[in-house]
Amino acid sequence: MPHEFGYLEFSRALVILGAGLGLLTILLVVLGDWIQDRRLVLAARRSLVATGGATVGAAIGLVAGFVNGAYDRSYIYDYSERGLPLSYKIAGLWGGLDGSILFWAALIGVVGGIVAYGFRRDEGDREGRRLEPWVYLVFGSIQLFFLVVVAFVTNPFELHSAAFLAQNFPNGAPILDGSGLNPLLVNYWMLIHPPCLYFGWVVYTVPFCFAIAALIIGEQGNYWITKIRRWTMLGWLFNTTGVILGGLWAYVVLGWGGYWAWDPVENASFLPWFASTALLHSIMVQERRGMMRSWNAFLATLVFVLSIFGTYLTRSGIVNSVHAFGSGPVGDWFLGFLLTCIAVCLFLITLRQPSMRSPHRIETLWSREALFVINNFVLLAIASSILILTLWPKISHEFFGQAISVGPPTYNQVTVPFFVLMLLISAVGPALGWIRTSPRVLLRNLLLPALVSVPIAATIQWGAELIRAGETGDLSWAKRIYPTFVVLYSATLIAISLGYEVLRTVQNRSRRTGQGLLETLVTITVRNNRRYGGYFVHVGLAVITTGIVCSSMYRVEREFKMRTGDQVQVGSYEISLENAQTLDQAESGKVFGLQTLEIGVRPEFGGAFRMFPEKRHYPKKNTMVTEVEIHRGMLEDLYVFFQSSGEDGSYNLVIFRNPLIMLVWAGWIMMILGGIFAALPLGRKRVGLAD
Repeated sequence: MPHEFGYLEFSRALVILGAGLGLLTILLVVLGDWIQDRRLVLAARRSLVATGGATVGAAIGLVAGFVNGAYDRSYIYDYSERGLPLSYKIAGLWGGLDGSILFWAALIGVVGGIVAYGFRRDEGDREGRRLEPWVYLVFGSIQLFFLVVVAFVTNPFELHSAAFLAQNFPNGAPILDGSGLNPLLVNYWMLIHPPCLYFGWVVYTVPFCFAIAALIIGEQGNYWITKIRRWTMLGWLFNTTGVILGGLWAYVVLGWGGYWAWDPVENASFLPWFASTALLHSIMVQERRGMMRSWNAFLATLVFVLSIFGTYLTRSGIVNSVHAFGSGPVGDWFLGFLLTCIAVCLFLITLRQPSMRSPHRIETLWSREALFVINNFVLLAIASSILILTLWPKISHEFFGQAISVGPPTYNQVTVPFFVLMLLISAVGPALGWIRTSPRVLLRNLLLPALVSVPIAATIQWGAELIRAGETGDLSWAKRIYPTFVVLYSATLIAISLGYEVLRTVQNRSRRTGQGLLETLVTITVRNNRRYGGYFVHVGLAVITTGIVCSSMYRVEREFKMRTGDQVQVGSYEISLENAQTLDQAESGKVFGLQTLEIGVRPEFGGAFRMFPEKRHYPKKNTMVTEVEIHRGMLEDLYVFFQSSGEDGSYNLVIFRNPLIMLVWAGWIMMILGGIFAALPLGRKRVGLAD
């Protein structure tokens, strides 16, 4: 081992030290409870923080190995090379299976330290002091599991095997370069998407730890639920961002003109989102009515379990995906951990269920809490459907002897009705009050939005058809009605019903106080930021839905075989192939050679522009990767995919027009901004994403 990379051995020692500290945390909690000594709980707190510190130190050491080119390490050799920009060398930490587990463990360490600091700040809280040691116990157990896996199963610090060295570097030749990062990962979204998704999943550890701790001690109050509220919001925000950025990554990298293909790993990233969304809504019911206590503990566990399931799915080899890390023994470890978490949760809920029953009951279906319960079941029905369809090839192979693949049409057919129901529930919710709402009041609140939404949804649909005017398509009248118009109407109803509810509230308060409408709007928004931030999230969901429907149902795809100087017409665009250039790796000055096409575009309206799709050849991986070119517009994206080149000097292009796809990204920004605003400590201390 080269002397200058000795810090990597120290980093591995930090992992083993962290595992020992995680075990110490568990022992201190158990012993402290046995002899009732508060000092041992404080020692467990320090041990938990020290575990996180050791893990973060190990992760920093691995990053230093990437930056300094420690190619004598198998993991660094496989995921880096000298010519990579610094940012991608840092991203090597989460670019492969081994490093991603260490990255996850380091994030758990950071979050655990923040939780420990929170308990230190609330030292005088009696309920907090009862719950604190058991939160540390669960956190320490999770940290111990991840660090044992890193130390003894994946080990990103491992040196090359003797067989590898003998085959590739005989006679002790120095290893001066690595084999390079997967070319599909050499994209700027690689620097953002995985950390966002991982951090969101790691934050879900906090609700799980508090829920299990509350079940262990039989906590019947709302202390733990108030503590996990903002943590759940934070995890939800990063999970949402991770899912959308994953779609954006696929959109700009994979070249098929879309952003969501119901890929198994994409699905795995989506599953915790449904459970956390359900938890955010049911938290409000517990704080408002004291109901759904054991259900919330179950949901907190489910969110965490589904995030671990996503990790298991990408590392077990049971599904085929462009996003998966492959198979290996680590999958069995995560499966065992997954089953253990489920068993512990179910046992504790069964044990505590009698004492957690609420004296309150849902009195009528025409109430907000009843709608939240229905919404919970709809969200979990969507998640269950996606889970079953994702695993169906594996299930069918095990039980029927044949792996039956499931494509996007099946996913859409199964899930769209549930999505429509979810959207309608989101639209009806603001019109209902807590405990009971009379049918007359409900009709008064909903009738006008329901009527107004019809022409607005029809106008949006007509606009999407107008954008793709001149292009033939196979969208039948039946599909124009369902799912197209039905989903657009449901999304429109959300925005209109929420806007109508806000308008009525502002007008009523303005009349009572004498304030102007704008001043009243600002006042009620700040004082009830959780409610109106949640409303803005729901409007963002409506905007995303509109973008998904229009860009999917009205997408245009055309294929052409062109030579330099050829022109084609795609809708209102006149497209010409003006030039082609080929550079090898040495000429490009990068880690790849490339072939670039220069395409001139003359739209019917607006100025001409040029597009430059590429094909990149990575010699170390012997891989060809296409870089698509996208001209973004408010009404549609023009998307050019350089498919292949022929020996006769021709080039095969696939050109897509994606109407209103910008609404997908705009709606995501709205959801994030609304979620952040809802989480701010403003106004009255109410609960949840929307009140």
